[in-house]
Amino acid sequence: QRLAYAWALKADGREEEAENVFRDMDRPNTNYRQRMEYCKFLVDISKKDELKKKLQVLLDEFDLIRGPERKLYRDLITETMDLYAVHIGK
Repeated sequence: QRLAYAWALKADGREEEAENVFRDMDRPNTNYRQRMEYCKFLVDISKKDELKKKLQVLLDEFDLIRGPERKLYRDLITETMDLYAVHIGK
């Protein structure tokens, strides 16, 4: 629900408020989907340096996930790697 709210704020031209909502959901080792959406938001508002930092943090966290939990997040991990490759390089 908060994701939809953040995107609605952005669509309404209230990017700063939207970014605050995304930042509030940006917590280490949790909220992976929300944090990935935050990365997509950063792409939309052309904050490449911030995007690179956020994607790297996510990828570092994903490197520590093992077993069934890694399988659970497999699609999100792939999506994060793809976003990094497209917008950052490597």
